Amino acid sequence: MKKNRFILLLSIWCLHAYAQNANIRFNSLGFVPQQKKEATLIKKCDSFVVKDAVTHKIVFEGRTHGPIFQQDVNQQAWIADFSAFNTSGNYYIELPDGEKSAVFPVNENVYNIYGDVALMFMESIMEKCFRMLHAIWMMGMMIILATRDLNVTGQAAGTMQVITANML
Repeated sequence: MKKNRFILLLSIWCLHAYAQNANIRFNSLGFVPQQKKEATLIKKCDSFVVKDAVTHKIVFEGRTHGPIFQQDVNQQAWIADFSAFNTSGNYYIELPDGEKSAVFPVNENVYNIYGDVALMFMESIMEKCFRMLHAIWMMGMMIILATRDLNVTGQAAGTMQVITANML
């Protein structure tokens, strides 16, 4: 069940990240109400609005600043800062030409679901490592017990006794 939940959450996250508009880029995980909230616009734009994803009513209006040159990708961008908006819910950004972003959440627990996914992933990895270590330990014990009963003579017998004695 945990594996299915992990795959479902990972799929939702991938689809959400993929659904972002090419001209409106932002943190696809969402935003915490009292923290900084910005989107990067890859087209000339002087203003923007944030709309409620359910009612489609404007909940915030803002002006962009820029352009700023992003040297690593060789393009100009404008920043839409809506940090003053602090109401929890699901929203999208709309530009004056009607272009819309993907829907994003704003709430106090926005990162919790991703922490749960990471925790499930770590639990899965730890469980697999524990099982592997347990299997290796069991094989080692079987080898030790099996070598105790061997009738080995000479140098090899002394070496085997030292090795098995040190492992116990």
